Amino acid sequence: MALAYGTSDRGACHLRATIYKAELSGMADPGVVEGKAELLIDFEDHHRFLQLICSDREEIVLRFLLKGGKNDVRRLCGKDFAD
Repeated sequence: MALAYGTSDRGACHLRATIYKAELSGMADPGVVEGKAELLIDFEDHHRFLQLICSDREEIVLRFLLKGGKNDVRRLCGKDFAD
């Protein structure tokens, strides 16, 4: 979290520092530091992409993704940001 707060493009923003979600979901081990910087970069790229297409209206994108837009995002950017 400290790395996320320290490197966020919006400053120490609790809305964008979502690296903890990887730990809560089991994607990353909370007790391991290695690999977290790369994971944070992926998460920040994901958020930047969402902000680019929705002008900081993340709720619109979330609704889109929940309604089956995952495949559209995957086709558009060649990367699976939705999972």
